[in-house]
Amino acid sequence: MLEIHARHGQRKTLPHLWTLAVFPGAILSFDLTWLIADTLNALTAIPNLISLLLRPVKQKYTKACIFEAAIKISGNSYDNRHTPHIS
Repeated sequence: MLEIHARHGQRKTLPHLWTLAVFPGAILSFDLTWLIADTLNALTAIPNLISLLLRPVKQKYTKACIFEAAIKISGNSYDNRHTPHIS
């Protein structure tokens, strides 16, 4: 169900949006309804595709952050030549 996050971590559901989707589905033609549904479903893939393209950058950044956190936890000093660099 579609949810919106309110203040202080509370969730508030919005069933009204689901109800509003019933009317165009009942009024529009079958083919147009499926075209709209397929288009909106395809649009949900865009953030996933972007994340796949940015995956190498995120991996480098994560490795650098984990490396720096491990050094801080251990209390050792380290040489910058061995630090993973983000390009």
